[in-house]
Amino acid sequence: MENFSQPDEFASTVFDYIVVGGGTAGIVVATRLSEDSSVMVGLVEAGPPVFGEPTVDIPGKMGQTIGTQYDWAFETVPQVGLSGQTLPWPRGKMLGGTSAMNFLVWNQGCREDYDAWAELGNEGWGWEVLNYYFKKTESFTQPSADQQREFITPHRASDHGVAGPVQTTYPSFLAETHKYWHDTLQNLDVGTNPSHFGGSNVGAWTSVVNVDPKTRTRSYSATAYLRPVSGRTNLKVLPNANVNEVLFGAEKTADGDLVATGVRFTTDGRIRKAICRREVILSAGSVGSPQILELSGVGNPDILGQAGIETKMENTHIGENLQEHIMTMTVFELRPEIITPDNYADAEFKREVDLLYQTTKGGLQTATPASMVYLPASKLIPDLSSITEKARKFTKRHPKSSRDYLLNSIRQRQFDSGLSLGQVEFILDHGNYSPVFKSEPGKKYATMMQILQYPYSRGSIHIDPSAAADGKVLIDPMYYQGEGEIDYEVMVQTQAFGDVICRTAPMNGIVVKRVYPPEDSSLDWREWVSRNTITDWHPIGTCSMLPRESGGVVNSQLKVYGTTNVRVADASIFPLHISAHVQATIYAVAEKAADLIKQTWGSPLRANL
Repeated sequence: MENFSQPDEFASTVFDYIVVGGGTAGIVVATRLSEDSSVMVGLVEAGPPVFGEPTVDIPGKMGQTIGTQYDWAFETVPQVGLSGQTLPWPRGKMLGGTSAMNFLVWNQGCREDYDAWAELGNEGWGWEVLNYYFKKTESFTQPSADQQREFITPHRASDHGVAGPVQTTYPSFLAETHKYWHDTLQNLDVGTNPSHFGGSNVGAWTSVVNVDPKTRTRSYSATAYLRPVSGRTNLKVLPNANVNEVLFGAEKTADGDLVATGVRFTTDGRIRKAICRREVILSAGSVGSPQILELSGVGNPDILGQAGIETKMENTHIGENLQEHIMTMTVFELRPEIITPDNYADAEFKREVDLLYQTTKGGLQTATPASMVYLPASKLIPDLSSITEKARKFTKRHPKSSRDYLLNSIRQRQFDSGLSLGQVEFILDHGNYSPVFKSEPGKKYATMMQILQYPYSRGSIHIDPSAAADGKVLIDPMYYQGEGEIDYEVMVQTQAFGDVICRTAPMNGIVVKRVYPPEDSSLDWREWVSRNTITDWHPIGTCSMLPRESGGVVNSQLKVYGTTNVRVADASIFPLHISAHVQATIYAVAEKAADLIKQTWGSPLRANL
């Protein structure tokens, strides 16, 4: 790409804006800011460009970048609530970030999820405003009439954008299990949602994916936003460079705020710095953004002191309020004639599938998870009284002005207000996804994923004082600990519903039996859940957008408290989790962030909202 920069050139350029992190959000912010030809924008990414990489581009190869050089390969500290286990936390380390690694699900949360952000003191962050940005980022191609009939894809076209950079559509090939999905849920009195982008995703639906319908390749931030502006001379992109800290001027403002002057970064074994005149924008994700703030001397003095870092601005909330979707997987054996990725064990079959994709852009290599249903807890748990009482107790234990009181008062509504919100997501897809169960040769499998959407578990991400300079972080989601016991109760009691789906007609016509955990009358679901809960790769909240006195790190303009010109724009600013996969919302946050920055500096190229 023409706007790729060499380290010395990047270091010698005086930028107006420096964006740290070339992932899902950072690329959006950088490309939108550089629409103004009068400014110079720098974008720094720790990973390499991966244009043309098959494991990124081909939908059916999703997941194959996990554990490779394109993965940060983080892991949690041992989790008491998970029987002492340490969990892997894959995150994308490449241009495009996790938008180049994820499983391509494109959806939005419920109206109430975003209105809750506004209710927490963030004016302009409710559903109506964010829905504008959802549409701005997307270019949706409707499925053909034949696809709509075959795959059951009811939708309302007006809920989608038609001119945005990210290409979205419905899959062109779906697992055989999907043929029975909607009818099976109907038999369980769960209807198909005719407009799951319209402010409520509750019910069954077929997933939209971020795939270009013409090429049937992944559409992600690097291909959607960056590659089309590769000739833009006022945007310089530096891959394979780690930002070590944000640089601040020696003097604070009259209000005592820090003023950022640039960043220090490492590449090719050398440390350099880059200077900016206006703003530094952190888009390094829920792990990287709080880490960089702490390395820059902004954070909890106790943590910084242990790492030998001078405290330049105290904020004990940085790295706190970590929330994550948690998931369990159950595996079912299918009838042997069902076609699944398990067929790849036959080399000739795999060659045929690969050839079909190369020649027609069709077939199994375009298949992605598409059988979705979001359900309220009341549908899954007959008696919610004990959980409701715990939720009320956990709200009342906190001072009314505190972050935890504000968040819990919203969370408890899911149990006692009668709102129909998707507290648990179920996804069924062909193949064995389990990191524990090993497939038997010749067998065919499907995996049911049960994913909690509104967690009470709240943890933290901080630099590791013993190895902060080496980029080590301590990730402690505190799964099922403290108030997270509510999450545990919900997950234990909802496990049965995945079984029910697969034992209900017509799905039961292709399911032979459950193989993980095995069908055993003595199975202790409580113990199984504590040993088999994993991450769903949707961490948020570590630089929360909240009032400062209520535990915030950034304000509603995304500025870091105690600084004049450092913003955060990524999933770390979500104050509360949403009932959805996060990538579409991250794009919307980044689009809005770019407009906020343009508005601050008087750019005419912004939305007037």
